[in-house]
Amino acid sequence: MEALAIHTENLSKVIKGKKIIDDLNLRVPRGSIYGFLGPNGSGKTTSMKMLLGLSAPTAGNIKINGQALNPATRAKFIGTIGGLIEEPPGYSQLTGVENLQVVQRLLKLPADNVYWALDKVGLIPNKDKKVGHYSLGMKQRLGIALAIVSKPKLLVLDEPINGLDPAGIDEIRQLFQELAHSGTTIMVSSHILAEVEKIASHFGVLKQGKLVFQGERGALIDSYANSLFVRTPDAESVAEIFVDSKIVRGGAVIPSVMNADINDVCQRLINAGVAIHEISRQQESLEDVFMAITAKAL
Repeated sequence: MEALAIHTENLSKVIKGKKIIDDLNLRVPRGSIYGFLGPNGSGKTTSMKMLLGLSAPTAGNIKINGQALNPATRAKFIGTIGGLIEEPPGYSQLTGVENLQVVQRLLKLPADNVYWALDKVGLIPNKDKKVGHYSLGMKQRLGIALAIVSKPKLLVLDEPINGLDPAGIDEIRQLFQELAHSGTTIMVSSHILAEVEKIASHFGVLKQGKLVFQGERGALIDSYANSLFVRTPDAESVAEIFVDSKIVRGGAVIPSVMNADINDVCQRLINAGVAIHEISRQQESLEDVFMAITAKAL
């Protein structure tokens, strides 16, 4: 059985009489980078707050690395879970290094952790600058530094690359990959799907508080990238056989063809005398797949 960093059972959250999270069953493998996706208002932030112990679930259970997380046990998880939710934290009147030293002293961490975290997020040159004078990107880096200063086993990050320029995004992407390679599990939510696509090994897609997909990246793409491209000089014939198909340059695209049906498609084209030069899957981006999943009615 696969070891899980996050395991929830029928997790639910009701706020002001409205069910925000509905029977959420997360399975996040240890050492993975888990892309947690969903439209605005789908419940991602609420879910992540519960995983960090910042909000108690209305119903259901949470296990972090095999141990139950609840109000009675939350204290023992401090230092093993790092988080960044919504606005990056930090005391504006303190410098970057002083902010990290506050956490280091509270958690009784080694002093070296402070400079390790600052170095990992590229803030060493600005460590003695007051956070009130930081740019948005620098504050975001500080938020990530605060999340990793304890060298946690699990990171839960909500929109961690907001405010970063392209070079900064690349640096943080490499940091996440490095941390995951060393054994840290990372759950990351972001609206910049192209960036999540580059790093995530597993995905969960939330819609209206319900998990509508969960699994490895290959399963996500294969399940929804189901169009077939037929390279042929007889594109009009393909369109006659498959009325939903679309004629494109070099051939035709047949939508909604599952793997089990590909042989049947080929046989029908051959029987009709269509000259087939190539048949291949359409390459669809994570954004295309995300839009397809979330467009479906629950």
